[in-house]
Amino acid sequence: MIRPGSQEDLKTAGISPYAWMINQSLSMVPGITDPLLKSRARAEEEIISNIKENLTERIFGIPYMPVKDLLPELLENVKTNSSLKK
Repeated sequence: MIRPGSQEDLKTAGISPYAWMINQSLSMVPGITDPLLKSRARAEEEIISNIKENLTERIFGIPYMPVKDLLPELLENVKTNSSLKK
């Protein structure tokens, strides 16, 4: 969730973020067929577009993965199909 003013708070403190990290993103999951999840993924795309246009040029993302042990699954996912997006 984007907290209103968070980017401004950092700027006031003299901090310029290198990038934004988006995790558990439905819009980064290929082949979603459920209508509700597709709708949520489209809504995320609008938010991500707003972040790119107004807050940063660099965005890194982690797709939603419904697993208990996320880190091993994430590492395997990166090795097999490089779904971490820039």
